[in-house]
Amino acid sequence: MEEDRKNLITDDDLEFVFKWTTESNLEILKDHIFKLWLTCTEKYYAYRCIEWMMFLKPRLPKHFAYQTLLKKLKSSESSPNTKKIIDLGCCFGQEVRQMILDGVETKNIYAADIHDGYWNAGREFFMDNLSHLSTRLDGVTTLFADFAQPYPLPIECTERMVDSLENNFEAVLCQMVFHVLSKEQTENMAKRMSSMLKKGGILIGCCLGAIGEEAVWGVIPKGVQPRYLQSLKSLTQLFNENGFTDIEIKEIQLGSEGSLKYRNNMKPPADSHPEINKCRYQFFAIKK
Repeated sequence: MEEDRKNLITDDDLEFVFKWTTESNLEILKDHIFKLWLTCTEKYYAYRCIEWMMFLKPRLPKHFAYQTLLKKLKSSESSPNTKKIIDLGCCFGQEVRQMILDGVETKNIYAADIHDGYWNAGREFFMDNLSHLSTRLDGVTTLFADFAQPYPLPIECTERMVDSLENNFEAVLCQMVFHVLSKEQTENMAKRMSSMLKKGGILIGCCLGAIGEEAVWGVIPKGVQPRYLQSLKSLTQLFNENGFTDIEIKEIQLGSEGSLKYRNNMKPPADSHPEINKCRYQFFAIKK
């Protein structure tokens, strides 16, 4: 069954990895990625996007507001050092690498996740140990902590790094994070992201969502709270209540981002809740 998964990887799937690594032997790339994927799924929590190898292709280039993001980060209206972006839930770092390839300064990029396991796995996936790639991530700041904690943190908390980033970023990227959180965690994260943005800063990202009414499904990874699927209405309300304006949300049909072949070759997960009509929401908003 696992070998069948390897055979699903096509040359088209490897296009981005090839672009980053310049490894021309695609069979070598396929073997390399597959072995590390096996190791990662055994060692860390395998989110569905990891199971379906969706990390092979960054989602950012297909986001309706990506060019707006690039223009903001690369504009010369003020000092380049003020054009900082944080990728919350960076996973293997594919979106970070996409931004670097598209000319965003590494010193202005922050990569953040709940722990460093996925990021370190990405360093292997994308062959950063090779001499010609070893310095490409130099300057990227990494932060590993729980950004879905209550905001602000209680004064008695000793680890307050996540509360030290207020008014620090021109943009926040949040890709495929909300739907693995509880309703309370989602609200916490929205408050924290708003606090991290400067006035006029932008929030850009996507999440799995429910068509119609918001819904709960499964439980959060290694937890007991139910995960929460936002609806178009609730997602709009969430951003409105946390200081955002010019909110744009677009519904994307599932299966349109290249994961369908992996999904069709797997048994439905126990928490898939087929009765919930799901989609993917791309969102964009501006901090008031």
